[in-house]
Amino acid sequence: MNGSIDDLLKNSADLVNQKKLTLEKGYLKKTPGVRQLNKRLIALSLSMVICFFVITLAYSPQVLAYVANLLSLESLTKQIVEKGLSTPVGKGVSKQGISLNVENLYVDQNELVFDMVQSYTKDMEYKPALNSNDVQLYINGKKLESHSGGEFHTLQDGNYGGIVYYNVVYDNKLEQKMILPEEFQLTIKVNKIESFQDNWIIDIPVSRKLSDHATKTYEPIVSKKVDGVTITVSKVVFRPLSTYIEYEIAVPLNYSFTDNSSISNIQVKDDKGNTLGTGSIGGEEKKEGSMKMYRFTNEYHTPKELPDHLQIIPQRKIEEKRTDSVVYYRGEAIEKLIFNVPLIDNNK
Repeated sequence: MNGSIDDLLKNSADLVNQKKLTLEKGYLKKTPGVRQLNKRLIALSLSMVICFFVITLAYSPQVLAYVANLLSLESLTKQIVEKGLSTPVGKGVSKQGISLNVENLYVDQNELVFDMVQSYTKDMEYKPALNSNDVQLYINGKKLESHSGGEFHTLQDGNYGGIVYYNVVYDNKLEQKMILPEEFQLTIKVNKIESFQDNWIIDIPVSRKLSDHATKTYEPIVSKKVDGVTITVSKVVFRPLSTYIEYEIAVPLNYSFTDNSSISNIQVKDDKGNTLGTGSIGGEEKKEGSMKMYRFTNEYHTPKELPDHLQIIPQRKIEEKRTDSVVYYRGEAIEKLIFNVPLIDNNK
């Protein structure tokens, strides 16, 4: 692609150099209207040249896949692209006629997601497809156990591309409270693409600056107590991709979460009634006097607009149907335990 641009620029320079540019003495005596017209002609000519390059590059088969941010095609990551929180990367590597390019990336304290485009040389008859499971990630040289997922598919220009996603919460080898560094070196390694064996390696410097600036943290410390059960929301963190809520639940020693009337999940809605998601009850049990304490964090979707408050909806499990091997449940709100959590920005 760079070679094509260089050739175009060289040809343009050759045309200009065929005749020297001169400034006539009479030019300075021309009326302002004539000078303004010349300026317009010059501006128009430059605009035509720029448009030529833009159109040529935008529809060139070599770069068609990279014009679109693939993160914007996924419902999960579309929102961060719309808010300008993804970072253009444009780094790649080529081996055996197969090129892997990382075009865009997003990162916050918990999550890392990037798109990847696989392209081929024109003379390749067979075009192997990358399996996302063969993508290995390293942070500052330390290999991650695995990434959380990935999905690749054929693009409109015939290339192959998709996204790779990683969340520290689902990495079994890392502590739950571990967060991604503010700045780090991300290394992406691929050792095989179907039967092709090689080392495709891409090194990318990564910064959380954009997402950190867009992250909002609240510590409301709001509780609801009914029949000896206390639910407390201690922290709410809105990150661009996900929302994290820290809970503490205190129940009597004889309270059993297996009872049909007990809390099983916590659903959360914003101030417009939109459901952000449903999380389960968890955490390590600790006894304090006559009570059992549980502290845990649930992950939810981040709304497009930050709400004034959140509605916390504890739920019980209701059996919907049963087969020989599976029992299906739905959540039913425990009305007396529902409460609102106002979100007040203490920095204002």
